Amino acid sequence: MEFMRSTPIFEKLLVQSGTILVKYWMSVSDEEQLFRIKSRVSNPLTRWKTVGGSLDVQNLDKWDAFTKAKDIMF
Repeated sequence: MEFMRSTPIFEKLLVQSGTILVKYWMSVSDEEQLFRIKSRVSNPLTRWKTVGGSLDVQNLDKWDAFTKAKDIMF
């Protein structure tokens, strides 16, 4: 909640100071995200990203809610 409150204020300050702010949104399907997570677990070079309960793994069950929130935001 703090992030959602403070980020627009911070971005406004950046723009007011003359910074050109460009935002990009990258989105993948839930199938692609699941594939990426499984690939991380099986690859010794990326396995560390899933140690300790990756947020990606923890939030898979919230995929539909996140997608709906994103669509509303846009």
